[in-house]
Amino acid sequence: SVRTFMAVGACVLGVGLAAVSRAEPLWLVGVLYFVVGTGSVLCGPLPSATIVANWYVDRRGRALGIAMNGTTVGMAVMPVLAASLIGWLGWRDALLWMGVGATGVIVPVILRWVALRPEHVGQGPDGSTPVQSLPAQADEHRPLPTGQILRDRRFQLIAGIYACCFGASTALLVFIVSFATSLGLTLQSGALILSGRALSSVVGRTLCGELADRMDNRLLLGLVVSGYGALWLAFSYTDSIWFFSVAALAMGFFAGGLGPLQGSIIGKVFGRHVFSQVLGLKTGVMLPFNLLTAPLFGLLLDVSGDDYGFAFRCFFGLYAVAIVLVFFLRIPE
Repeated sequence: SVRTFMAVGACVLGVGLAAVSRAEPLWLVGVLYFVVGTGSVLCGPLPSATIVANWYVDRRGRALGIAMNGTTVGMAVMPVLAASLIGWLGWRDALLWMGVGATGVIVPVILRWVALRPEHVGQGPDGSTPVQSLPAQADEHRPLPTGQILRDRRFQLIAGIYACCFGASTALLVFIVSFATSLGLTLQSGALILSGRALSSVVGRTLCGELADRMDNRLLLGLVVSGYGALWLAFSYTDSIWFFSVAALAMGFFAGGLGPLQGSIIGKVFGRHVFSQVLGLKTGVMLPFNLLTAPLFGLLLDVSGDDYGFAFRCFFGLYAVAIVLVFFLRIPE
């Protein structure tokens, strides 16, 4: 049951935060942060996206876009809340109460509202009438063999496209503030641009989620990747603070659009019954690539004498590869 799965994850998250608040050795803090991250994954983006994909078919893009904006809201609200709690209680007690809140707030919501498929509660996708109702533990399809998915050309293309785009995006998130300061901005102004980029991603998720339900997903993906890549290349030649600021916000828009598009494409290609299996495998395939991109970008900066333009131009190749892969991808409507 996904309800049990997510509730356990929320408990692990809360207990992990509470344990970190009382940890003394640094190595133990590292171990407990691994526990916190595990709990976050169990109750967070992957099961949430799976539930949305199961409940919506015709309006899947719109629903995923709206649901994914919760991440941005959390990124905007939680640092302010955490800073206030730390100022009031100190960091240890602040973490303790955040752990209590994570379990005490999230678990009741999960147990009350979460249902993996609409058929489990006598409904159908997009509010339709179900062919048949299913018990909460029932599933009308078995998972596909892992090897079959990994060998699927469409899976390989989707994973390759998103590995290139997300890998470059990870490097940008790590270095965008230092790039801003190299152009003459203050550290606070660079951080403000990073926050503005997160907010512009809300617009991208919402709009691209809506468009994913109305137009060819491959064309839309090609437009988003091309726009992202064009801005990335422009970054490599800029020394204008104003252009940098505007381009950084625009890149947030395109980065946000990739999220609901991913869910829409996986749903169209593989169907909703193996959605979480495909999404999880894709994330696992991309993980080594995403771990390497930020250190590689830093290495390019070191060998070029902190020439951000050189590093950006090298990484533009990732978007060029992604655009080529989009050309070969076929998405059923």
